[in-house]
Amino acid sequence: MFNRVEGAWIFDFPFEPYVRLLASIHGLSDQIQTPLPRETFELTFMNDLLAVCERLWTDTFAHPQEHALAQWASARRSDLLRDIGIAEAAVKQLRSADLPFILTHGDAPGNILYDGQQVVLVDWDTVLLAPRERDTWFHRYDANFLPLYRQFVPGYDFDPTAYRFYLYKRYLEDALGFFDKVLAPTSSDAEKSHNFSELINDCEGWLRPLMERERD
Repeated sequence: MFNRVEGAWIFDFPFEPYVRLLASIHGLSDQIQTPLPRETFELTFMNDLLAVCERLWTDTFAHPQEHALAQWASARRSDLLRDIGIAEAAVKQLRSADLPFILTHGDAPGNILYDGQQVVLVDWDTVLLAPRERDTWFHRYDANFLPLYRQFVPGYDFDPTAYRFYLYKRYLEDALGFFDKVLAPTSSDAEKSHNFSELINDCEGWLRPLMERERD
């Protein structure tokens, strides 16, 4: 049982207490008594992603939003194939690496409750022992993150391969989720339109610029 948490689910949370909370959670790793699953660096969604991409690249779609999605995917075919290759290369590198594993949440910035005083991290259904980058990759280009986080983890810096893995995994996994929602026969016109817009906002508006910056 957990104590009831009162607060608003927000994304614009106070950053310093959030980083302090994240670092303190990472610092609990040695105290965990219950066996937890460990990161395997498997891209379990890859076969599904390739199958949906092949459908988008070859089929004809009558529904306007499905047609728009197919056009979008076809225009980005080379990018998507390159992204898949980068993610798979990172997997091979990480499986032979010796990175320390710690307690991680997996989507901390999207699961914050704030009551005006306290920052609380909720929804621990994807807890995993994994490299720090599973939680820290979100903040790779946030100038305020490392100075704060290093107060608790002196000398920490992003492992470039782990960062690349979690960034590209998020992009590809999110893209597949939006593909499925747009193509679902049970989705309404409004739902298809909404999910296509979310694909653009999430994958192209947020993640793609990070991927391009990482390759520069």
